[in-house]
Amino acid sequence: MRFQLRSNATRPWCAVVVEPGRVALARFDATPSGRPRLALFDERPVAGPVADALTALRRDHRLDRTRCAALLNAGEYQCSVVEAPAVPESELKTAVRWRLKDLIDYPPEDAGVDVLPLPNGGAAGRPATLMAVSARRTRLAECIREFDAAKLGIAAIDIQETAQRNISALLEEGDRALAVLAFTDTGGMLTVTTGGELHFARTIDLGLGQLTGPDRRVHFDRVILEVQRSLDHFDRQFGGLPLSRLVLAPFRDVEALQTMLAENLYVPVAVADLGVALDLSAFPALADPALQGRNLRLLGAALRTD
Repeated sequence: MRFQLRSNATRPWCAVVVEPGRVALARFDATPSGRPRLALFDERPVAGPVADALTALRRDHRLDRTRCAALLNAGEYQCSVVEAPAVPESELKTAVRWRLKDLIDYPPEDAGVDVLPLPNGGAAGRPATLMAVSARRTRLAECIREFDAAKLGIAAIDIQETAQRNISALLEEGDRALAVLAFTDTGGMLTVTTGGELHFARTIDLGLGQLTGPDRRVHFDRVILEVQRSLDHFDRQFGGLPLSRLVLAPFRDVEALQTMLAENLYVPVAVADLGVALDLSAFPALADPALQGRNLRLLGAALRTD
């Protein structure tokens, strides 16, 4: 998923995320083994203008030699599942834009729109669906201006769902579906993929502070309920597609949530070790599971391909 802007196909992709108080980036190199090698990782606090932080990163890491993909934060865009309109591909985004008029709280003409086809689970007669991604044009323009001010052009703007999908694709086992549950300071997300395709995504309005605080058990119960409902929905939609396991992105004391989920779900629950699927050896700090979890979607966005 990307709001396509400009590109130079000879340059490697570099993912950049700007969050409150921090900016971070990551870039991977392909390897003969097929295990992506992390070639660049950096995160820094942002105390002043975002453009200043981006400028420093550009100078320090020669980012003018890469294609940058900016990763939007939760709340800066909206995903809606809609029935695919029966129109030529060249007219698809325009048709979808007007289907969003009752789903977004601003005029559809003010929205930047992209689409991602969704598998239909093989059910005969079921209409094709797609994920429509919409963001205010003003927010997209602001993002582009920040990067342009740092003389760092954006080749694409990405979203959290597809970034998490890229990580999930590496963790899949055979032809069975995989669920991945990851939390950040601002919220959680559950995705289900198979064969590298995103089937399902749901956000959970709980952040890491709630899951690691003194009342975490209460919030664990809510997470369990949200996951149970989501997996039930997936089973109804894709009944012929078995789910292999649920993988949790690591965070501090994640094992407590893992235990409770395992007691209440019908599938095994594991904690991800990204160092198995990815070669992170050049950056020893990423051996820390909590740092892996914090940057899971940044790393996923950096795995994008053409």
